[in-house]
Amino acid sequence: MFFYLNAHRTEFHVYHEILLKLRGDVHLQRTALLYQDRDVSKALISFKKIKGASFYPLWAFRPTHFMSTYAMPVVDDTDKDGIPEVYIGSNTQKIYALDGRDGHTLWKWSLPHGQVSGHSMFLEDIDGDGRNEVIFGSQISLPIRVYVLKTKPLFSDEERILWYRNVSGDFIEGGLNFAMDHGEKYILAMTRDAPYSRGSFNVIKADGKFLYPPIQGVDVCVGRPAIGRLEANSGRLSVVYGSHKYYGAAEGYKITARDFLTGEKLWQTAPLGDTGFQQQQILDMDGDGKNEVSISVMTLDDQENYLRRENYLLESKQGQILRPLPGWTFGMIHNEDLTYFRHPDKRLFFYYGSKGNQKIKTLNTGMSFGVRFVEDNQFHLVSIFSKSGKLYCEFYHYKTGALEKTYSMPFRMNLDLPMANGFSAPQQDFQVNFKALADVDGDQYWDALVHVGDYIAAVHLPIRVHSRYSPFSRTPHRNINNDGELYDFDFEDAVKKAD
Repeated sequence: MFFYLNAHRTEFHVYHEILLKLRGDVHLQRTALLYQDRDVSKALISFKKIKGASFYPLWAFRPTHFMSTYAMPVVDDTDKDGIPEVYIGSNTQKIYALDGRDGHTLWKWSLPHGQVSGHSMFLEDIDGDGRNEVIFGSQISLPIRVYVLKTKPLFSDEERILWYRNVSGDFIEGGLNFAMDHGEKYILAMTRDAPYSRGSFNVIKADGKFLYPPIQGVDVCVGRPAIGRLEANSGRLSVVYGSHKYYGAAEGYKITARDFLTGEKLWQTAPLGDTGFQQQQILDMDGDGKNEVSISVMTLDDQENYLRRENYLLESKQGQILRPLPGWTFGMIHNEDLTYFRHPDKRLFFYYGSKGNQKIKTLNTGMSFGVRFVEDNQFHLVSIFSKSGKLYCEFYHYKTGALEKTYSMPFRMNLDLPMANGFSAPQQDFQVNFKALADVDGDQYWDALVHVGDYIAAVHLPIRVHSRYSPFSRTPHRNINNDGELYDFDFEDAVKKAD
């Protein structure tokens, strides 16, 4: 299978669609149809469930795709029957709705052209009919689009589309977001810049029409724009975002704030680096009732080579830099004056004090998420990672960083892919990326949706769902809500409104 892009022949890797149901020891072999003009012999994924275990895999799903997927699954009980659905579509031609209990396909829908972008997918009742729609952006083929699909199972491909909107740009990744203001719902779509289709800033109403004409001059890739109120609990809805500058975008290497409902530019600051990688945040860092903006910047040398990531706190009225931050802001607990920062090397730093000047603990493992436990009503940090053919789940104390408990299970992937020199090299270990936290099977325990190789796997966790949380994850990020704000772990409404 070949595609022609810009007069150059481009080969894509084409694979089979595979569902893996886990019943004790399971081994799966898959064969690729094409890999750089050679047949791939096989790759093997192996899981083992231990009898009586509280940490174990539920199922794994491998969507049909052209290239390595880094899907962002989202979870919701869309039909309100008590059985959650898992929606997967990132970097594939299809949207899949899976039964959360065993991963079998309930329905799927094929794009007329292109494929679903990697970071642009969420669920929301955009038309007010009481049932959530799946909303996502596209890439690969022009024109790129924002799609809104109905989620009832018995629809033809044509009937499933509620509406779509063409937007200018190369693709939509992190630039898709949702906002509500005075009962009205809006979709924000910010796109990647390219010489043949320039990046754009688009606010789309619930009926699929633009709220105002698209704004040119942006270059947004995986950085998710923050939507919120720059004046805490008052003022108009605003959006804050960064931008690349690969093709000379006017807002490249800047942090920009706009009035969300009019598009008016409120302020702009240039912190000496590429601002397009990480999502920015609107938050009250010091707990004084006034919002600030947390930003992340990739610094550059004179030849615009990337050097290191730096983080800053800006005041919200004019965007002036207040002070540097020790890392990307991961979360905070206001009544204990405790803030978590994630360092660029993915270590997690604990800081006390509103100015982040007292370091408590540095963990050498990257925390995947944080959640309040039912048993003690306390907040805990949870890490999921792989090592030496096993999958681990570890609990850490939220304040001291002390390791509290470790779970593990056999979990292995062996790849046997041809390398450039023609030889094969089996890969014994694998990287696990946490994608979403939700109760996918409705048993009142958290499950982690993780990306393993080309698979999305659902893993049962030994953590009961606290009543202060929604058991679903209609957005892929559990520590950031749709308003671009961080979870404030001590306020019930702040936790719940993320879903």
